[in-house]
Amino acid sequence: MKTVQVVVPTEESERITKILSDSGRDFSTVSGKENTLILITSEDDDVDAVLYELKRLGVGREFGKIQLTPLTASLPSIITKKPLISFKRSSSDEIIQMVEKSAKININYIVLTILAGVLASLGLLGNNAAVIIGSMVVSPLMGPITGTAMGTVLSKREMFMNSIKAEAVGIILAIALGLFLTYLFPGAAPTSEILARSRPNIADMALAIASGFAAGVALSGGLESTLVGVAVAASLLPPAANIGVGIALAQYGIAAGSLELLLINIFSINLCCTALFWIQGIRPAVSVRKERVAARVLRRRLVIVLIALLVLAIPIGITTQSLYKQAKYTNVVNTAVYSLALPPNNALPGNIWTLYDPTTNTLWVTALIFTPSGVVPPDLAQTLSLIISLGTGIPTVTVLASVQATVLSPI
Repeated sequence: MKTVQVVVPTEESERITKILSDSGRDFSTVSGKENTLILITSEDDDVDAVLYELKRLGVGREFGKIQLTPLTASLPSIITKKPLISFKRSSSDEIIQMVEKSAKININYIVLTILAGVLASLGLLGNNAAVIIGSMVVSPLMGPITGTAMGTVLSKREMFMNSIKAEAVGIILAIALGLFLTYLFPGAAPTSEILARSRPNIADMALAIASGFAAGVALSGGLESTLVGVAVAASLLPPAANIGVGIALAQYGIAAGSLELLLINIFSINLCCTALFWIQGIRPAVSVRKERVAARVLRRRLVIVLIALLVLAIPIGITTQSLYKQAKYTNVVNTAVYSLALPPNNALPGNIWTLYDPTTNTLWVTALIFTPSGVVPPDLAQTLSLIISLGTGIPTVTVLASVQATVLSPI
């Protein structure tokens, strides 16, 4: 429940209260010499309709003001019939104000972005997942992305452009920090956390879309605290920092893959939030003409974002197929290495690395072998390549490294 507090000039109050009475609204008035206070009690899902009526009469636009306050208790209690399943949603004006305040560039936005960029860069370089998660929690990038969605729905060019600028500033800062800190980090090299963000796959796209809908539901439901979890799931700032890390390491494939992941996350969240805001009835104004203009702008921008996502899906499909093939080939490789390294060769396999190169359709295998003599049979690598090639159907290059060790036979 919410209380809509309306302050209007006294000469306008009679016209407004008559409309409210005719529509069956529950309200009370307190009149003064110049102004009248009208208190309207409304269910959460009916607040938008109340605000629509008031704004259509000119309240909040031509005269007077409107304030919303939550109704935590009432005596006697207000009992209303509710459907078995219902979704709580804040009013459009509450959602708009919530998005607007998080989509602007200010000192807090800059400081939080810098801190998140430092945490993300150090977490990536240090291969520390906990620090990277911390950067996602601190990062304020979710605000501008939802701001672009709201600016599209409301056809507010200023909000849309301010959000785009905030996004650009945040991303550039993150890339610059990743670049700078990589040069300062001793022994900087690609870690598993860095590599994990350089090869986006279909799961990353699905996660980005789910995060976009989650962000829209959290904002429309007034659940700002939930956005922290959404930001962690979406992983917006680490890919941006990873672009700078990849450039500094001269690993341009890492930078390109991270840029692709970042764009997928941004476009997916924007697309889902925009669609969800419009479906939930958020509109630009009471003017029918403005609503039609906003609908045209919305369709055009949604088509652009959807095309961009489809273009990005092409390399993602290729990457996903490569990962699937590599997983399938890894089983063949492990079986072949263990079957040949064990007796009669009296050796024991250590780490086995399998890499499938889709550009040349070649499988690269590197294995560490422990043997009592410290050497492996000279033809073992060639034999392994032949067996693996027969099992996978593609050319295979095998490199073996041996270490002298006592290999105990199983009891």
